[in-house]
Amino acid sequence: MSSSPSSTSSVLLNTGVQMPLLGLGTYKLWGPEDVHRAVDAALAAGYRAFDSAAVYKNEADLGRALRELLPKYGLTREDVFITSKLGPKDQGEKAMQGALHSLSQLDLDYIDLYLIHWPGTQGLVVADQRNPGNRAESWAALEELHSQGRLKAIGVSNYTPAHMRELVQTCRISPAVLQVEFHPRLCQAELRSVCAEYGVCFQAYSSLGKGELVTDPRVTEVAKNCARTPAQVLLRWAVQQDVPVLPKSSNADRIKENARLFDFTLSDMDMDRLSALDCGHKYCWDPSERSSLRTWRSLPSMWMGFRQPKQAVKLVTHPPELLAVFHGRPQRRRSRLGPPPEWSSVGGRTGFLVPPGQELLVS
Repeated sequence: MSSSPSSTSSVLLNTGVQMPLLGLGTYKLWGPEDVHRAVDAALAAGYRAFDSAAVYKNEADLGRALRELLPKYGLTREDVFITSKLGPKDQGEKAMQGALHSLSQLDLDYIDLYLIHWPGTQGLVVADQRNPGNRAESWAALEELHSQGRLKAIGVSNYTPAHMRELVQTCRISPAVLQVEFHPRLCQAELRSVCAEYGVCFQAYSSLGKGELVTDPRVTEVAKNCARTPAQVLLRWAVQQDVPVLPKSSNADRIKENARLFDFTLSDMDMDRLSALDCGHKYCWDPSERSSLRTWRSLPSMWMGFRQPKQAVKLVTHPPELLAVFHGRPQRRRSRLGPPPEWSSVGGRTGFLVPPGQELLVS
């Protein structure tokens, strides 16, 4: 079999559409140049699926890159599978507007797969009684756009088993995909069982456990025996179970390396050894414990200055604290309120941590 993805490296969705087992995740790909380089490398390596989201702020850059690069590889729009997601701020009555905005940003007549990114609503805690109604309203909007042919398949992300059962018992159109964190330390047995019961494709993100799993001795031992990289072994572990994966990278060599999943197989023993790592550990968002993303326009100038003051600043929850994340290079500045908080880094992002129970005042 070829070392790059082939036309048979796909799964059949309940809509009758084939979705590639391998796609390029674009989380943390910011700016037209970075997106263009990554998409170019991915297309060259055989990727035919690309995963974006409203909250990634790169839909327009992805759409532009594909329009410019598809002819280079003799491809058309119909040759690629594009996924995007509804942001938590648009959950509920703004869902139709949010989905149409994604179509506009990508500059597409249709999106192959559109997901509700998060079961909650921006600014509402998990237990807020408005969340179920907002989820239902969002799903109804996606169903309408699916019926119009604007969204070829619709699904959800980060849903729990309870959220999935709630959805399938009330929906008019069944979800095609559930996209969640999945790797050997988080095998998601119950969620996979629910998806199998209702004919929903189970798709993985964070297959490498935010990079931590590639150094696990048991993973590296399997990789050594296979003469493969740990990343390839972790991704192969998923696709060998017919679970689509979305490795993300901006490095052309790593993008190419991650595509070499279809010219080898793991033995049953190696599959079992990796699955035995399951301990329910989450590296990413936990929809049962945290609130939604919140986006701020700026931080108080008395605390922080920016070389590029017009760029957006995001505040994201990172249990059990909050991390302020900066686009652009922040500069420390003294003020009458004292020095800025201590710098920290979470997931490769630089910012400062805000203790639980405290909030930042924003201008």
